[in-house]
Amino acid sequence: MLMKEKQTLTKEQLTAALGKHRALSVVFKILTCAAGLGTILLFSGDSTPLAVACLVLTFVFGYQMGKHGQAVKTLLSDHIVSDALREVLEEVEYTPSRGIPSELVEAAGMVFPFEYNGSRGSDYIRGVYHGRKVALSNITLYQTESFYSEERSAWEERKEKQLQGQWLVCDLGNALSGPVRLSESTSALRRQHKNDSVETESAAFHGRFLVTAASPQEAKSLLTPRMMSSILAAADRSSGKVYLAFLPDGRLHVAVNSGRDLLELGAGKADPPRLRQRFLDELHWFTDLIDALLPEDAPYREAADAAAPAVQE
Repeated sequence: MLMKEKQTLTKEQLTAALGKHRALSVVFKILTCAAGLGTILLFSGDSTPLAVACLVLTFVFGYQMGKHGQAVKTLLSDHIVSDALREVLEEVEYTPSRGIPSELVEAAGMVFPFEYNGSRGSDYIRGVYHGRKVALSNITLYQTESFYSEERSAWEERKEKQLQGQWLVCDLGNALSGPVRLSESTSALRRQHKNDSVETESAAFHGRFLVTAASPQEAKSLLTPRMMSSILAAADRSSGKVYLAFLPDGRLHVAVNSGRDLLELGAGKADPPRLRQRFLDELHWFTDLIDALLPEDAPYREAADAAAPAVQE
């Protein structure tokens, strides 16, 4: 949705409203968990009427938890997130309830040290940054497996979370003949990709990232000393493992396994100026990386070069 006009609230009113809805959301979360546990115990103990009553309470408390959680999300969106986004991006569209499309995620073919077969997301942002289209959202990747429960005599599903973090897509403009992918490496990944990995000239970069590409020469041409230094610096400043994919269509994909969502209220006092600055810092990690990875002949290249750290050999 296009970001809409907001009702004016003072800093004090906004702080109070955020604190109230967060507290109620936590209370109803505890009640929901307690009622759900009671439902399970009562059903297993053959107390069906009480179990049904607990089940009803589970749904009621769960509804209230979601209601107050959504109120927090709406307050943040209308009074803090929207302004922060407009400061960083142009032509912004923000949809808190959606995530980046799964087909975009799958198109990246990202090299992960795990398998996944599903994704969901939130806080879907689309906009323009220095003339380039960008999309960003929170994302969770998970692996769902079916198993047969002897206890219930039925097939059930087990869902295991593999990644929680953020996913960025940017029309970077690097035309390539084939994809170049970077993964914070593990010994298992290196063994798995021993035939298509590329060793760069930077020992520090090679020690941190596994590079896979159809054309080793193209990968080395793309990963200049400046670019490798920028990626290392961004990875050092990130809150989790970083994965990148440069695709032939010129798009860059970045996944960060941060273990948390961005643009969230979090713990601590609900102070609007502090929250706004935190949201700006979270967004600038991604835009700073875009600046650093722009093609050599792109506008803003000079400023990005000046800010880039020296390459580590």
